[in-house]
Amino acid sequence: MVKYMTNNVLGAAGIVLIALIYLYEAWKLPLGSLMRPGIGFAPMLFGTVLIGLCLLLILGELLSPSIRKKSAPPILENFKTKTREEIKTRQALMGFIAILLIYPVALNYAGFLISTIPFLYVSLRVMGHENQLVSVGLSVFITFVAWEFFARLGVFLPQGVLW
Repeated sequence: MVKYMTNNVLGAAGIVLIALIYLYEAWKLPLGSLMRPGIGFAPMLFGTVLIGLCLLLILGELLSPSIRKKSAPPILENFKTKTREEIKTRQALMGFIAILLIYPVALNYAGFLISTIPFLYVSLRVMGHENQLVSVGLSVFITFVAWEFFARLGVFLPQGVLW
């Protein structure tokens, strides 16, 4: 089984782990019903779908005839870095994973506005957005547009310490 550990399997397994932590925190939010969903409905739905898709990817990789014919490179080969750009990319990825783990917890305690602005800012920076001022502006703008959009739909987002 270890010889079938491709980058896709390792990546999907990592995402499943993150999604399980995400679902654990989302479970603390009120779920509501199908007719009147609560603030925890969408996170539970998205987390469950994400885990399902990752499991399908893992299953597809393990059942693929091309994978069974040749063994994947050793797992340690996946973690060797060669260039400065690869190191920078790996650090950005680790930062993004960290913010993904922190965001659901912060969302529960600090609320949507306070936790989403830094989440979007870090996400934009990791994705390569160079201008810090534009990243801050976009983060604030997108957060308030999302807040207003959900308010008009009657969906109440976590308010945290603001209210």
